[in-house]
Amino acid sequence: GVQGHAGSGKTTMLREVKALLGDTRAGERKIQGLAPSAAAARVLAREAGIPSRTLQHFLTRFNDLSDPARLARGRAEYGGAVLAVDEASMIDTVRADALLRIARDLEVARVALVGDTAQLRAVDAGQPFRLLQKAGMATAVMDEVLRQRDPALRATVGRAREGEPGAAIAALGNRVREAPREALGIEAARRWLALAPEQRADTLILAPTHAIRRQANEAVREGLAEEGVLKGRTLAVDRLVNRRLTRALASDIRSYEPGDTVVFHRDVFGCRANDVCTVTGHNGGRVVLAHAEGERRFRPSGNAARYLGLYDTERIELRAGDLIRWTRNRKAPPGRGRHPRGPDLVNGDHGVVPIYATLTAFSGMDVNIGQHLKPMFTTDGPQLGERAAIELDVSAIQAVRIEVVIRHETKDASCLSSTDAEQECTAFPDPGAAPT
Repeated sequence: GVQGHAGSGKTTMLREVKALLGDTRAGERKIQGLAPSAAAARVLAREAGIPSRTLQHFLTRFNDLSDPARLARGRAEYGGAVLAVDEASMIDTVRADALLRIARDLEVARVALVGDTAQLRAVDAGQPFRLLQKAGMATAVMDEVLRQRDPALRATVGRAREGEPGAAIAALGNRVREAPREALGIEAARRWLALAPEQRADTLILAPTHAIRRQANEAVREGLAEEGVLKGRTLAVDRLVNRRLTRALASDIRSYEPGDTVVFHRDVFGCRANDVCTVTGHNGGRVVLAHAEGERRFRPSGNAARYLGLYDTERIELRAGDLIRWTRNRKAPPGRGRHPRGPDLVNGDHGVVPIYATLTAFSGMDVNIGQHLKPMFTTDGPQLGERAAIELDVSAIQAVRIEVVIRHETKDASCLSSTDAEQECTAFPDPGAAPT
């Protein structure tokens, strides 16, 4: 394992590891990166140059190796390779056990767990990365912080890591500006709006609570509207807020309340991956769902946390010029007609996509964007200044179309980014909303 402090150069180290292993020859994989999230996997691939996938993709693909032919193909692909598992502190016991079992069966040469026990932990039970270190796992320690080059900032980071947040803040002196708690979001937004546009692009607003985040976001949007960055009429949409159920909560029927939204990750319980259903109630120990093709039922269990996500809804408003960030992965559908396959939507990916044109909805119809979003671009990927269409194909009704203009800095940024006070969005349109 590698235990590395935040900012100690773990990703740079992995880039050097790849260089030492040499270029992959045809048909031979020398190193594969794995990460708990799609965003982390993309960062690992981009900054370390290592081909990377999500850990869950790897576990799902090789969960059942009882077929000799599948096992042989897996060994041909991964036998003798190194699995570099980034953000290892975020992996729970069940997934860590599955990873090591599959690595053994595929005859992987080495599994390298890379992370920091002082950073985010797994949502589900267990801290295998920490426990393996305590049990004597051979571990290299990277404790020299390189990210902060200012000596005062580096010392502050060290104090915070050692559990001395008060001393860390005090050491910053006049770099800290205090504001009443009830005005934190407004003050942060005011200071962000006072920056030049190029400075805004490199400045984040981080909020300790969702309430303060919303306050900051509203204040930023008001300021951008006054500047003319946001314009046009308002479109009201409902975004999905992930409840992030643990295995214990997923098995408790009381977690599923009428009106909650369920999004399926795979084909199960009579639903398909990416189907979106609404909880209508309980019957005989089963959760009852409203589905486009009729009622669906399932009995809650710990495995439900892998099969589906449970979401609340929150109303937000969008205007031309607003920036949003997708917070859920979605594979792009195959191309149709003159529209080739567009880019995949990736959780946490960043781009700038102001909405400019008209949303046409149908009164009296419940149109579900989260279920049927199909981005289509006129080229292989979104290009600077390119006009594209996001078409909503709903089997029961005709198509709904939103046209947008793509403006972003990186060609692979297929998702939408909000203002720095991020407005996360998995959106449903309001059929009664006025066009933007």
